[in-house]
Amino acid sequence: MPDNWVCPLCGATKSFFFRHEGKPTSEQGHPKITVHVKCFSTLVKADACDYKGSTAHELPEGATIHDLIEKLSLPLEAIKIIFVNNREAETDTVLRDGDQVAMSPVTGAM
Repeated sequence: MPDNWVCPLCGATKSFFFRHEGKPTSEQGHPKITVHVKCFSTLVKADACDYKGSTAHELPEGATIHDLIEKLSLPLEAIKIIFVNNREAETDTVLRDGDQVAMSPVTGAM
């Protein structure tokens, strides 16, 4: 890549990236991951985040729970408990391909 290259998605210069050899895993050339999400109580959104079964969502590699919450347009202040693969997690937790994410507001005796 030329020295004056700039990322077309975020505007960052070449110096902010690491060289990664191999084939990209998405059409845009940026690796993607798929996570499966469940939401409970007032966080449930049809076709985005349900409690009955997990809903698959694609995110860029390196995305955090905060990025997922933003993508789903969920109210951050309403989310009180987050689990990733059955372990409590924080919004800055980096997600990995295949992770199971569950989010809940304060309910009942919590």
